[in-house]
Amino acid sequence: MHRYARDIIVSLDHWVEGWIDWNIVLDKRGGPNHVGNYCGAPIMIDVEAGHVCYTPIFYVLAQLSRTIRPGDRAVQASKHLDDPEDDALHASATINSANLVSVQILNTTKHPIRYSLQISSQFAPLTIAANAVQTVRVQL
Repeated sequence: MHRYARDIIVSLDHWVEGWIDWNIVLDKRGGPNHVGNYCGAPIMIDVEAGHVCYTPIFYVLAQLSRTIRPGDRAVQASKHLDDPEDDALHASATINSANLVSVQILNTTKHPIRYSLQISSQFAPLTIAANAVQTVRVQL
């Protein structure tokens, strides 16, 4: 889940305009696949048992797609960490036509992280849970 969420959030922070998942639904083995390199997907289906499994990747995509909508524009997001572990926290931000800012934050650690969100000259102290993707929305 971390790698997937990190790829999207970091890409958005570097001005990517869209994200495509090649395999949104696969069977319980991770196929079908013409070359046999089976993998995971946001939705895995056991056809014989009729069971549908929504993986953590599904929930990452659901959260991001609910809060980042077509027409939203990327805005600069930067982080300043006191901790040398650079991979601990990632962020990207978008703004829509109604001036609603959506900030996407990823905590890759096993511990909650307290941070301060700054927009212009205003600050808000926040906490993100361990191993979590968080969206903070601010109406300007």
